[in-house]
Amino acid sequence: KGALAIAARKGLKVEVAYAKDVSQVDVQELPAELRPSEETQLGFKYLKRPFEASLQVSEVAPKVTADVFTVARLSKDTLRLSTAINYKIRDAGVFRLMVRLGEGLKLLDLDGRDINTQQVKDNFLSVDLRSKAEGEYRLVLETEKTVKDAADVAIPEIEVLDVEREWGYLAVASVAGVKVEAKAFEGIRQINVRELAWGLFGSAAAAQEAAQARQQQQEKQQAEIQRAGEPVELAFRYLKHPFKLAVTASDVMPEVSVETRAVYNLTEKNLELVAELCYDIRKAGIFYLKTALAPELRLIAVEGENIDDWKRDEKEVTGIMKLFKN
Repeated sequence: KGALAIAARKGLKVEVAYAKDVSQVDVQELPAELRPSEETQLGFKYLKRPFEASLQVSEVAPKVTADVFTVARLSKDTLRLSTAINYKIRDAGVFRLMVRLGEGLKLLDLDGRDINTQQVKDNFLSVDLRSKAEGEYRLVLETEKTVKDAADVAIPEIEVLDVEREWGYLAVASVAGVKVEAKAFEGIRQINVRELAWGLFGSAAAAQEAAQARQQQQEKQQAEIQRAGEPVELAFRYLKHPFKLAVTASDVMPEVSVETRAVYNLTEKNLELVAELCYDIRKAGIFYLKTALAPELRLIAVEGENIDDWKRDEKEVTGIMKLFKN
């Protein structure tokens, strides 16, 4: 009598096709010396020889899921997508990653570990790796699309292929002076901006740190977008493809208020006016400041931050200040 253990390298699956005069047992019932590693997949016991057994060996199919975070930055002429794809790969590794880029998207940049080659053909991006990706893997894409009609901008999908499940978040940000509104959406749910999982947009190293470090990373990403003048205005979450999302981009009109402080100096020959104008400019920036002047006033000097040039418009009787920074 005796026992028999069947081991296979990682990535292979062994199954019993036929057995005679030998009984299959749980591998935990085998003697310890026959269970040297987790590679032991099958166990047998027999009472006499001869016995017969045949095995079927096949490749283990990897089980892959993807969590995606995309930030869409919209101006009136371009749409840029920054997408972080967070893979979870179990049971076996993969050498190739496939992503479908939405209509009109152009790949600008790609970042990931052990990338060997990349190719875009018919809107399909294929990424070949030098070594198998296993466990957690992160792929970051930077893509761009030309906006033809700012009143109806379709946000293209970025779909991860060859995965069991994909879900993700989509944040829509705008450049300074542009307002973004949702026009229509289907198959995707609008959420509060505070519900965005910014941790998916952070670095892979940050994702492995403690909860406090992950929170700091989230706050850092949000701060970077705010500093760039691209506040997130819309947030969405999707659980599958396809989905549709259309937004509109329009100019934001500035809201300007001013407080005037004036000092009049009267002499025997002249009346000198020194005026301080304190502007409060909100929602959008401006490049020009215009001030109405009485016809009999002569403009002598103008001082202020970021003034590039100034002049008096005799036709409109105004003083115009041109700023080099809005």
